[in-house]
Amino acid sequence: MPRIKKTTERFQKIQTLLKTENGISIKAICEKINAESDKENRVTEKTIRNNIDEIKTRVDLITVKRGYYRYSNLNDNYFEDSIKPEFKQAIEQLYSFFALAKDTKQYEKIGIILNDFIRDELIQKQQDDENGGFIQMGNAVIRSDIQWIEQIYDAVLNKQTLEIYYASINKFPEKRIICPYLLKEFDNEWFVIAYSIGKADKMSTNVFKLKRIKSIALSNQKFQIDPNFNTQTYFNNCIGIYHQHGAEPQTIKLRASSKLKYLIQEKPFHHSMQIIENNEDSIDFTAHVYITDELLLKIIGYGKLLKVLEPYELRQNIKNELKKMALLYND
Repeated sequence: MPRIKKTTERFQKIQTLLKTENGISIKAICEKINAESDKENRVTEKTIRNNIDEIKTRVDLITVKRGYYRYSNLNDNYFEDSIKPEFKQAIEQLYSFFALAKDTKQYEKIGIILNDFIRDELIQKQQDDENGGFIQMGNAVIRSDIQWIEQIYDAVLNKQTLEIYYASINKFPEKRIICPYLLKEFDNEWFVIAYSIGKADKMSTNVFKLKRIKSIALSNQKFQIDPNFNTQTYFNNCIGIYHQHGAEPQTIKLRASSKLKYLIQEKPFHHSMQIIENNEDSIDFTAHVYITDELLLKIIGYGKLLKVLEPYELRQNIKNELKKMALLYND
């Protein structure tokens, strides 16, 4: 049974026990809860105390005698709905979109909070459905991506500097000091955009793939702000997720054949795309982007249906890549 439902059931049992006229001790509550739970769901007195502290935020408790507690008003209900019925469906729909963060602490917290308001098996609709729920996200996101999300999110929120051990491709993990600005999901992977603190000539805003992070700890170094970083515009000229440091975006001109022209119009090559000529058998369009490996791969992925017209350097890069590809099949 999912942890969210187990937590909710425990709160319900605690409430029932706190409605006894003579009150009950935390130790007794813990013993009764554990007597009805399997081994993996047993709790400590500290957990029960924390749960009672949470209940106190919505229900008045009194001390009957030293260490014995009960509801001040036995008719009170910690689980009473405090949200208008017309909002419930909207909340259910919103919750279903959190599937990308499934198995994270945030997902569990959101579920518990929503269950405080909604008592109609909202969470179980999403978690227990035999068909896997009614909204599906990409399946490529794996645990190594999302295990760091909560720590990084808190650091972004609280402007905390982090010390991470980060393994670039084919390299051993190295210590990096970063000031995280933004979490971003792209192509079923999670990334953090952060100011990397190092030697003066190497300090810059970079993109780090979460699955390559081996450990995270708080750093005592001062949180620094990159004066050139803007969350709203950082990815404006990107194809994919990466920048080319020290380079400026360029206007490229491409031609899509008749087989591709309608797809390109339906799903633009890039948000900066502008059609400059629309013929029966092709369209010519421009885009203002960084010239990166991701751009080359995107263009090559369209094969003979897409041709680079400008700039000359990009045309040559594509030619060189295609020659290298052709060599692979010269056997």
